[in-house]
Parts: sequence; structure tokens; C-alpha cells
Amino acid sequence: MNYKLLYLSLAASLILIPILVNHPSEAKILTIRGYQGLTITNGLTIQDKSFKLTAYSNAIPTTTVEIGKNVNLKLRMWDDLGTSQKIHAAIYTNLNGASREVADSNTFVVFDTDKPVQVSDPSGLFSTVNVSVSKEGNYFEVSYDLTFAKPMKKSDIIIRVWDESLKVEETKASDALEVQDAAPMEEKMTEPMKENMTETMKGNMTASMKGNMTEAMKGNMTETMTGGAAETNKMKEKMMEKGNIESPRMQVAHGVAAHDVKCKDGFELVLKSKGGAPACVKSASVQSLIERGWAMARSIMNEKQ
Repeated sequence: MNYKLLYLSLAASLILIPILVNHPSEAKILTIRGYQGLTITNGLTIQDKSFKLTAYSNAIPTTTVEIGKNVNLKLRMWDDLGTSQKIHAAIYTNLNGASREVADSNTFVVFDTDKPVQVSDPSGLFSTVNVSVSKEGNYFEVSYDLTFAKPMKKSDIIIRVWDESLKVEETKASDALEVQDAAPMEEKMTEPMKENMTETMKGNMTASMKGNMTEAMKGNMTETMTGGAAETNKMKEKMMEKGNIESPRMQVAHGVAAHDVKCKDGFELVLKSKGGAPACVKSASVQSLIERGWAMARSIMNEKQ
């Protein structure tokens, strides 16, 4: 066996294995947390909300997003060796069980300089994943744009980064991200929003109804009154024409007052004693009907007018 060759191969493999450092204050490595003399206030940004990460485990407010909507995570890292370094930056998610370490995550996105982005997503949580990197001075900024296809319970995010020194910095943001189903619009609205909408709708409906009803009613009433008066006048004109006079009942139905009813030639108007309804009777019969009590006397008729 060629032990020399075996030794060289083993040595080479060890060189390529990243070493998780204990992060002493003087360690100058690719860092998201900073170290003595270096403060990074926005090491992690989620949806434009920045967080300062200073230890291995960091408690930050949970950011809740909906499925189907983009969520942006940015890592801002300093490298004392400069941005010409090749870097590794990975985020691990779907960590919501009793144990929440890198080994417990099966959902992660890995960026390596000059290599395709690596995505592990056996549960199908992601619908799209895009990663971009930018440089500014000694700072690297890696941006992850993720769209979720499924809900995810509150999850820690673990960040692992290293450069060509292969010294690993591992940082955890506890309960950093939650993904929910898209809520119906009514659920998204707060109580003040609902109340304002209700009052606005009431106001708009009342004003609209008042306006519409008033205009409609005015128009209808005007048309009805104008039309009714016109019809009455037309009817009176027709009745004045000889030989075109309707019965007393029809004239009253068309709005003619009982004492204004017209009768044909040879007939006279009388008002019945019971009810005061108009009737046209032969002129020769008027006196007889009055005496029998069937028709009102002339004097009483004149009082009714």
C-alpha cells in the first residue's frame, strides 16, 4: 500500500473541511455577528426589518408572511480578508420541533461562489428561490428571495457562513419566520377598518338612496301630476263636445267632481239622496224623483257645490 499517497489524500481532504470555530472576540473571519471592534447592526434583514445578531442564538420578533408572496432575507457579512474571497452562505429553515439544529433541517438554500445555488426542499415548501450577491468594501450581502407554496410553522433560521479560510460561523435567529395560508380579506381587516367601511357604506348608500329616490320620486310625481291634469283637461274638452259625453260614473272615475258632471241634451244632472252619486235623468222626471226622495232637491244640490 502506498501510505504516502494515502497520507497526502487525507491531508488534502482535511484542508477542504470547514472548521466550526468558537468565535473568540479576536477571530477575524467571515462574520454576520461582528467581533471586538466591529459591530454589524443589520446582519439579518427580513422583509426590510433589520436585526443585530451578536451571539450564536438570538431572539428576534417573528415575521409572518403568506404563501404565494415573496419574502426577502438578506445577510450582511464582513470579511477581513476582503471581498475577493470565495464564500459559502447557507440558510436553514423549517426548524420548529423539539430539536432545532442544522442536522434537524431538511429545508435549506446554499450559496457558494462560482457554483449553482443548492436547494433542499423535500416537503415542497418553496415555489421559487432566487439568490443574488453584492459587495461593498469588505462587506458581502447575500439576498434570498423566497416564495412559499405551503404554510410553515414558526421556524428558527440558522445561518452558516465561511470564506476560503474555512472557519465557520453559525448563527441562529429563533422563531424568525412563519408562513400562513392567505387569509380572506375580512380576516385581514381590523375592527376599526370594518367599522369605517360599514359607516362609509351606510353613508354612501344613504346619500345615494336619498338622491336617487328623491329625484325619481320628484320626477314620477311631477310626471304623474302633470300627466293627470292634462288627461283631466282632455277629458273635459271631449265631454264638452256634443254627442261625446261619458256616463256620470266614468266622468267621476276620471276625476270630475260630482256636481261638475255633464249630461247629454235632454237630460239633467241630479245627485242621489243616498251617497250623493251623480246621475243624468230625463228633464221631465227630475221633479218626480225629488218628490219620491230618490234625488236631492235643487237647493240641497246647490249647497253641496
